[in-house]
Amino acid sequence: MPEDLNISPLYMRPKTPWWAEYAIPLVVTDMLFTLQSVQLTWTRWGSEPPKALNATPKDSSVSTDKADTSAENQENRTGKWWHRYAICASTLATGTAVCVGIMVFRSRIVNVLDILPPNPREKIKTCRLVFACPHYKRHKGATVPLRTSFLQENPFNPESALAFRISGAYGMWSLSLDKACIWGKPLSRDAVRKIIIEGWRNAGGIVSPALAAKYPEQEQHSNWKTGPASEVAPKVAGKKTKKSRSNSRTPR
Repeated sequence: MPEDLNISPLYMRPKTPWWAEYAIPLVVTDMLFTLQSVQLTWTRWGSEPPKALNATPKDSSVSTDKADTSAENQENRTGKWWHRYAICASTLATGTAVCVGIMVFRSRIVNVLDILPPNPREKIKTCRLVFACPHYKRHKGATVPLRTSFLQENPFNPESALAFRISGAYGMWSLSLDKACIWGKPLSRDAVRKIIIEGWRNAGGIVSPALAAKYPEQEQHSNWKTGPASEVAPKVAGKKTKKSRSNSRTPR
């Protein structure tokens, strides 16, 4: 379900890969190229120059064999129909697979990610994972319960990216660590990885055993489960210690 992302996020990727930004023009170009290739293959594949007529104009056999020679040349120019059909089908399948791959991989790149604490006012008792991909509109994203997500190393690029899966959803989403920002500030790759893993685990999300072994669990921060510090601070500030009460009494 889309949700507004007007807050400063935990993770933000300032720059999207060029192919993800121009995914629509790439898909249109690929389809045009594929259709043109299919059309040329079906009409021109296996073309050969027409055979020269050996007979002289005075030869009487030219007029009688003209129809047979024309039909034979036409067959040689286009080739067998089932050859052309196989090549056209493979070309169309390849072009379609490229288009689908571009759109699928584009939808798996995470630009913005945040972990929202429980909200008792809205009867939300667990933390939520909010993330946005390039195919979402500006300031829009998807939200899922954090307990249904699984953080792991990116199998395609474990050194510079993380990935997470969502229960009931196919595939995984990629979190690039290069030039990423944490709460609006650019940090190193290792710092970004450590903060995301710590926040994910402290908020109740599942972390893979490999990441858990590399980054042992530390002391849990209460704000990940109780809510932002702005909601907790007024309650703490409103309490008075015994010492302050005793000092506030006026001497008799």
